Amino acid sequence: MYWRYETLDISSYLNEGENIISAEVINFGEHRPVAQFSYQTAFILQSEEFGEVINTGTGNWKVIKDHSYNVRPVTSDMTDGKYYVAGPCDSIISVYHPWGWKQKGFDAGKWVSAQLIQKGVGRGYMHGTPDVSPKGDPFNGRKN
Repeated sequence: MYWRYETLDISSYLNEGENIISAEVINFGEHRPVAQFSYQTAFILQSEEFGEVINTGTGNWKVIKDHSYNVRPVTSDMTDGKYYVAGPCDSIISVYHPWGWKQKGFDAGKWVSAQLIQKGVGRGYMHGTPDVSPKGDPFNGRKN
Protein backbone atom coordinates (compact mmCIF):
# COMPACT_ATOMS: atom_id res chain seq x y z
CA MET A 1 0.00 0.00 0.00
CA TYR A 2 1.35 3.42 -0.91
CA TRP A 3 0.51 6.56 1.02
CA ARG A 4 0.48 9.77 -0.99
CA TYR A 5 1.60 13.16 0.23
CA GLU A 6 1.39 16.66 -1.17
CA THR A 7 4.50 18.46 -2.40
CA LEU A 8 4.19 22.24 -2.40
CA ASP A 9 6.59 25.09 -3.07
CA ILE A 10 5.44 27.76 -0.59
CA SER A 11 8.45 30.06 -1.05
CA SER A 12 6.39 32.71 -2.84
CA TYR A 13 4.10 32.93 0.20
CA LEU A 14 6.89 33.48 2.74
CA ASN A 15 8.05 36.91 3.90
CA GLU A 16 11.37 38.05 5.33
CA GLY A 17 11.39 37.34 9.08
CA GLU A 18 8.69 35.43 10.96
CA ASN A 19 6.08 33.42 9.07
CA ILE A 20 3.15 31.32 10.25
CA ILE A 21 2.68 27.88 8.68
CA SER A 22 -0.68 26.42 9.62
CA ALA A 23 -2.48 23.23 8.69
CA GLU A 24 -5.78 21.57 9.43
CA VAL A 25 -5.65 17.81 9.96
CA ILE A 26 -8.86 15.80 9.82
CA ASN A 27 -9.49 12.19 10.84
CA PHE A 28 -12.99 10.76 11.07
CA GLY A 29 -11.84 7.90 13.32
CA GLU A 30 -14.22 4.97 13.44
CA HIS A 31 -16.62 6.86 11.13
CA ARG A 32 -14.07 7.32 8.32
CA PRO A 33 -14.93 6.29 4.76
CA VAL A 34 -14.04 2.69 3.91
CA ALA A 35 -11.31 3.92 1.52
CA GLN A 36 -9.56 5.99 4.22
CA PHE A 37 -6.92 3.77 5.77
CA SER A 38 -5.98 5.36 9.05
CA TYR A 39 -4.25 4.26 12.21
CA GLN A 40 -4.19 7.56 14.08
CA THR A 41 -4.25 11.26 13.35
CA ALA A 42 -0.83 12.60 12.45
CA PHE A 43 0.87 15.25 10.34
CA ILE A 44 4.25 15.49 8.60
CA LEU A 45 5.76 18.75 7.32
CA GLN A 46 9.31 18.73 6.02
CA SER A 47 11.42 21.20 4.10
CA GLU A 48 13.77 20.10 1.36
CA GLU A 49 15.78 23.31 1.64
CA PHE A 50 15.85 23.92 5.39
CA GLY A 51 15.93 20.32 6.66
CA GLU A 52 15.39 20.23 10.41
CA VAL A 53 14.53 23.95 10.65
CA ILE A 54 11.04 23.25 9.28
CA ASN A 55 9.99 19.78 10.38
CA THR A 56 7.11 18.58 12.54
CA GLY A 57 9.52 16.23 14.31
CA THR A 58 11.31 19.24 15.82
CA GLY A 59 10.45 22.71 17.09
CA ASN A 60 7.60 23.92 19.21
CA TRP A 61 4.47 23.20 17.18
CA LYS A 62 1.16 23.93 18.91
CA VAL A 63 -2.09 22.05 18.45
CA ILE A 64 -5.72 22.25 19.50
CA LYS A 65 -8.82 20.21 18.82
CA ASP A 66 -11.41 22.28 16.99
CA HIS A 67 -14.51 21.64 19.11
CA SER A 68 -16.72 23.39 16.57
CA TYR A 69 -16.52 20.41 14.26
CA ASN A 70 -18.54 17.31 15.08
CA VAL A 71 -18.90 14.04 13.18
CA ARG A 72 -22.44 12.84 12.58
CA PRO A 73 -22.28 9.12 11.76
CA VAL A 74 -24.44 7.69 9.00
CA THR A 75 -26.57 4.94 10.53
CA SER A 76 -28.23 1.94 8.92
CA ASP A 77 -31.60 3.64 9.53
CA MET A 78 -30.46 6.50 7.28
CA THR A 79 -29.48 4.08 4.48
CA ASP A 80 -32.39 1.65 4.80
CA GLY A 81 -29.88 -0.96 6.00
CA LYS A 82 -27.80 -0.73 2.81
CA TYR A 83 -23.99 -0.93 2.87
CA TYR A 84 -22.52 2.59 3.16
CA VAL A 85 -18.87 3.35 2.31
CA ALA A 86 -18.67 7.16 2.15
CA GLY A 87 -17.70 9.48 5.00
CA PRO A 88 -19.92 10.77 7.80
CA CYS A 89 -22.04 13.87 7.87
CA ASP A 90 -20.81 16.75 9.97
CA SER A 91 -22.00 19.59 12.13
CA ILE A 92 -20.18 22.86 12.74
CA ILE A 93 -21.00 25.14 15.67
CA SER A 94 -19.16 28.33 14.75
CA VAL A 95 -19.04 29.87 18.24
CA TYR A 96 -16.55 27.15 19.23
CA HIS A 97 -14.26 27.65 16.20
CA PRO A 98 -10.88 29.31 16.92
CA TRP A 99 -11.39 32.07 14.35
CA GLY A 100 -8.17 33.74 13.20
CA TRP A 101 -5.94 30.76 14.06
CA LYS A 102 -4.11 31.04 10.75
CA GLN A 103 -3.17 34.70 11.30
CA LYS A 104 0.01 36.21 12.66
CA GLY A 105 -0.50 37.45 16.20
CA PHE A 106 -3.21 34.89 17.06
CA ASP A 107 -3.18 34.10 20.80
CA ALA A 108 -2.46 30.37 20.97
CA GLY A 109 -2.01 30.47 24.75
CA LYS A 110 -4.57 27.70 25.29
CA TRP A 111 -3.00 25.46 22.66
CA VAL A 112 -0.76 22.59 23.77
CA SER A 113 2.56 21.38 22.41
CA ALA A 114 2.27 18.73 19.73
CA GLN A 115 3.46 15.30 20.79
CA LEU A 116 5.82 13.25 18.67
CA ILE A 117 4.12 9.89 17.99
CA GLN A 118 7.04 8.55 16.01
CA LYS A 119 9.51 10.09 13.61
CA GLY A 120 7.77 10.77 10.33
CA VAL A 121 10.17 10.09 7.51
CA GLY A 122 8.20 10.72 4.33
CA ARG A 123 9.95 11.16 1.01
CA GLY A 124 10.24 7.53 0.11
CA TYR A 125 10.42 5.46 3.29
CA MET A 126 8.18 4.87 6.24
CA HIS A 127 8.65 2.09 8.78
CA GLY A 128 11.61 0.83 6.71
CA THR A 129 9.63 0.23 3.52
CA PRO A 130 9.16 2.44 0.45
CA ASP A 131 5.48 3.20 0.91
CA VAL A 132 5.28 7.00 0.92
CA SER A 133 5.38 8.79 -2.41
CA PRO A 134 4.59 12.25 -3.85
CA LYS A 135 1.09 12.86 -5.07
CA GLY A 136 1.86 15.98 -7.07
CA ASP A 137 0.89 19.61 -6.95
CA PRO A 138 -2.63 19.86 -5.47
CA PHE A 139 -2.98 23.40 -6.82
CA ASN A 140 -2.04 22.36 -10.38
CA GLY A 141 0.23 25.40 -10.65
CA ARG A 142 -2.50 27.85 -9.53
CA LYS A 143 -2.00 30.31 -6.72
CA ASN A 144 -4.93 31.10 -4.43
